[in-house]
Amino acid sequence: METYRTTTVSQPVAAFASCAPIWQDVLAQAITGERLAAMNYASLSEICDDPEEAADALEHARIEQVHAARFAAEGHKIGLDLTSKNFSEAWDRSLAD
Repeated sequence: METYRTTTVSQPVAAFASCAPIWQDVLAQAITGERLAAMNYASLSEICDDPEEAADALEHARIEQVHAARFAAEGHKIGLDLTSKNFSEAWDRSLAD
């Protein structure tokens, strides 16, 4: 089986074109989940009395941000635009509800 990769990201990779909206949704939800986890860990660090626990929470927050960035990078590899701008409007609406 051959694996195809492309460096052109303006259009979804041909093999993914028909399912690009599905992958965009899957990755968008994964990125949102990772970012939410990062926010939760960062908030937790602010209420920890123990400095070691606070540091651990901040480290977990950083790791979750790395996960989000990697999901976005993988989407970019198959031609999907998974920038923060795409999520901000939906996120703002969900927070307003």
